[in-house]
Amino acid sequence: MNSKILWISILAAVVSFFGGFYLANSLNGDELLKLRAENEQLKKVAGAAPQNDSDAALSDEEIRQKIAEADQNPGNVSYQRNLGMALLSYGVMKQNAGLIAESARLLKRAHASDPQDFDVAVGLGNAFYDIGSLKNDSESFEKAREYYAKALALKPDDAAVRADFGSTFVFVDQPDYERASKELERALQLAPKNERALLLMAQMLVKQNNATEAEKYLARLREIDPKAPTLGELTAQLAQQTNPVQK
Repeated sequence: MNSKILWISILAAVVSFFGGFYLANSLNGDELLKLRAENEQLKKVAGAAPQNDSDAALSDEEIRQKIAEADQNPGNVSYQRNLGMALLSYGVMKQNAGLIAESARLLKRAHASDPQDFDVAVGLGNAFYDIGSLKNDSESFEKAREYYAKALALKPDDAAVRADFGSTFVFVDQPDYERASKELERALQLAPKNERALLLMAQMLVKQNNATEAEKYLARLREIDPKAPTLGELTAQLAQQTNPVQK
């Protein structure tokens, strides 16, 4: 199972924690920057307190209203960017491919206006990656790869983006495991304790039925974070490969 969605749950948790208030009413850059700055503090609160999904729900009308405002003012790049990023977070939280696609549409406008905006390029990569995850769509992963490549052209040493870029070679109709491995290894050279890269490497090896190598990366991940998302699921898949049930 693809785990990209789980790995951006912290940002989604922040959106949920604020009950959608910032998305509906405060979509200016300062507030979004404030949310990012508070991420470390809020992730502990969000992790300790139960989430009430209904508190974070926005009506379809509210969302359509904001999107309509963006469409009526396509030259307002800041608005396209901020709403696109906020919709991406909300769409991921709701696992709504339609909302994520809308976020990508808005972020494309921002990217066209400023191709040097690293965060927007990554946001577009994430949007198409998440659509690919939700719809099991190879073409979306290829689009994600395109935008991750643009982001890496700006910041080639970003290990997290490098790991996601590498994994796009895995979740497609014709996987390129050699290229994926090369990119994931580079991510781990940049950041040996990058949980995302370790998980994706293990995921790829499990997909290849290479249980021995996969266990090495899972062991490294367990040392760093025994509660890492999807760790239990991958461990179970690995156990099934090494000890298949006899019929």
